[in-house]
Amino acid sequence: MGRKIQFDLSGLYFGSWSVIEYADHGHWKCLCKCGQISKVQGNALRNGKSLKCKFCSSKTHGMENTSTYVIWAGMKQRCMNPKAPSYKWYGALGVRVCDEWLIFENFLKDMGERPIGMSLDRIDSNKNYCKENCRWATSKQQIRNRRMTKMHSLNNESMALGDWADKYGINVRRVQQRLNAGWELRDAITKPIRKKGD
Repeated sequence: MGRKIQFDLSGLYFGSWSVIEYADHGHWKCLCKCGQISKVQGNALRNGKSLKCKFCSSKTHGMENTSTYVIWAGMKQRCMNPKAPSYKWYGALGVRVCDEWLIFENFLKDMGERPIGMSLDRIDSNKNYCKENCRWATSKQQIRNRRMTKMHSLNNESMALGDWADKYGINVRRVQQRLNAGWELRDAITKPIRKKGD
């Protein structure tokens, strides 16, 4: 680091800034709630002279308190801030935010405002946050789209068990019971229910 740090600011918050780590020459690497990463002078942070990045200072969209903005800012935190609680599941695993979406207005243009009851979901959970790989999804869709969700294949098509059950109009628990009993997937989702427990 070159010289001893008098005050360790790592993990602290100053206005919109979240301090990530020491950079150099009295400057700290900081993440703004909008997703911008910049080097900020330590004295400016402690004295309250720098409370947000230059992009936030010129914002005119007026959506800082909306759920759409909060979700967008959260996406940046978990992908870009090692101090964020969920960083280990995103940024640490290589999940990134596309360059265009580092600016809120671009995200809003591509995704629109958050529909009630939905949240941001990556279609392919192994890929990055970008227009081509994101959608607004229900909690049910998100649960089925997690990395640990087992996919079941039939006729060259792979889906979560719940999706197969929905497609064929059968209770997913019944399908799981049949699979646990040794049934093939095709029979488990297509055979009519004749008696209790079949």
